[in-house]
Amino acid sequence: MSVPKPSKRTARWTFLMVADSGKTIQIRWFRFLFTLGVLMLLASVSAAGILYWLYDMKVRENEGLKKALAAYSTGSEVLRPGGGELTPEESGQEVTVSPAPSEKDVSPAEGKKPAAGDDSAPLPSETPPEAGEEAPSDTAPQMVSGVELPPVEIGDFKCSFARAARELRLRFNIRNRMPENGKVAGHVVLVLKPDGKKRRKWVALPDNIRLENGVPSGEEEGQTFSISKFRTLKFKLKNQRNPEYYKMASVYVFGKDDAGLLMQKDFPVETE
Repeated sequence: MSVPKPSKRTARWTFLMVADSGKTIQIRWFRFLFTLGVLMLLASVSAAGILYWLYDMKVRENEGLKKALAAYSTGSEVLRPGGGELTPEESGQEVTVSPAPSEKDVSPAEGKKPAAGDDSAPLPSETPPEAGEEAPSDTAPQMVSGVELPPVEIGDFKCSFARAARELRLRFNIRNRMPENGKVAGHVVLVLKPDGKKRRKWVALPDNIRLENGVPSGEEEGQTFSISKFRTLKFKLKNQRNPEYYKMASVYVFGKDDAGLLMQKDFPVETE
């Protein structure tokens, strides 16, 4: 009669704890408990890293808000030491002014009719505004020190930040000062500037516009316009995380063909 051979058993490790009295205690599922502890440790480290990143982002945002508030409290207008606003020549801004037309070159406005009882009093034009335009509040040319201002005017500058799209959106109105003289055409370049005077960080819109000493040359075409009265221009700067990074926006308006720079105006960038 043959003796049965003993079966081989796979080797296993067991964690035992031995007391002073010699009693042993076996801890089961040691590998599972060890793996669970390691996973909990990794999860705790990851959560701590994420919380620190969120805290650092909030601190940077608060610092940006404090700087914007300080800049807003100081004011954006350049004043003389004794009071009064500086002229463009005194403040160092480059502004090209068109020469004042003679009386022979100025044609009368279309659609004007003399009022009853007064042959010299013209009435405003009854021609409806074009699509996307609004009638300006003042069409008379303005004079500064006997020199006529540029044929266009920039105003109502607004800035907003779309957090979902991470876009800085800017818009402003360009108005024809003298619509009775006909349409004004050209193109506009917007230059965004952060704090400091490092020109390599300045950004020109539309994209791919080159700057020469921080100023567009006008040879590369920006956003075009052709207005008889009024139009709103819009610009977008994508992939932005901090809405308070840029502090100043310079608007350059160039005329059509070889008209050159018509005007330049600065606005503070304050997101709504």
